Amino acid sequence: MTHILTAISAVLPVFIIIAIGAYLKKIQLINDDFVTKAMKLVFNICLPGMLFMKVSKSDFSLVFQSDSLVFIIFVALLTFFLFILTKIFANHFVYPSTDRGTFVQGAYRSNYIIIGYSVLYSLFGDAIISRMALLVIVVIPLYNILAIWILSEKNEENKLQNLISVLTKIVKNPLIIGIFLGFLAAFFKVELPSFLESTIKMLGDVGTPLGLLGIGSYMTFSQLSSIKVEMYAVTIKVVIAPFIAVLACYLLGFSYLDTTLIFVLFASPAAVTSFIMASAMGGNKKLAANIVILSTAFSLITFIIGLTILANLYAI
Repeated sequence: MTHILTAISAVLPVFIIIAIGAYLKKIQLINDDFVTKAMKLVFNICLPGMLFMKVSKSDFSLVFQSDSLVFIIFVALLTFFLFILTKIFANHFVYPSTDRGTFVQGAYRSNYIIIGYSVLYSLFGDAIISRMALLVIVVIPLYNILAIWILSEKNEENKLQNLISVLTKIVKNPLIIGIFLGFLAAFFKVELPSFLESTIKMLGDVGTPLGLLGIGSYMTFSQLSSIKVEMYAVTIKVVIAPFIAVLACYLLGFSYLDTTLIFVLFASPAAVTSFIMASAMGGNKKLAANIVILSTAFSLITFIIGLTILANLYAI
């Protein structure tokens, strides 16, 4: 019972803020223009600042330990393996074929930065920062490269151009830049003036709740209809993928912290970015949006059940 309550206390606040965002949008206290600008603020200023501060205070030597390399290689290989399985599934069960790219992206791409981080920080605090930073460095480029592959599959002519464009954006990604600068600050033991640290910390503290409110604003269940294909993607996203991830971690002897990090990565709902990217590359916008909405709703159950099982499994 204690483990269930711990899981609920870690997860529920995140989803309450998401629900508040949905309600604020419904009563028109916030609108699409506000959310668009707020999410830009979150991803360009608040979250990079938060990641910089957290990473700069971490033990830099942990990054280059052998288990860290094993950790990130495992995550990359598992992500690619689940991507291929989802692609095979889509080729047999998702029609029309033009929707397959949107389906696959929605099933593998996680909202790890906002929802995943919020859940993990509630459980572990600053202890997860170094490991999480390593994951971000791996999954952001991998998610984007795989998205280009699957969404450009029917258009070989633009694939290389899209790939170059995305690789350029990855290098310029504010989250990657924030983490990289944080690692440099940790390595060279750079101490910022206290007023500057406080300023960055205050901006960082705004990022997570503002981002969660923004995600909530996308939750419009009234627009859902004929969701069979969406539920296939949601089942893969918040049931099958996290189950395979946890099973692999446990059999390979990963620690409780690392297993939980990986579980949250794969159990986190589809990222809002998947909708944005599908829209930009000619995918099915409605399908992408429905996967985001439904996976966000069902991930609450997955998080509570999964975190409870993990705590019992590792006898925490």
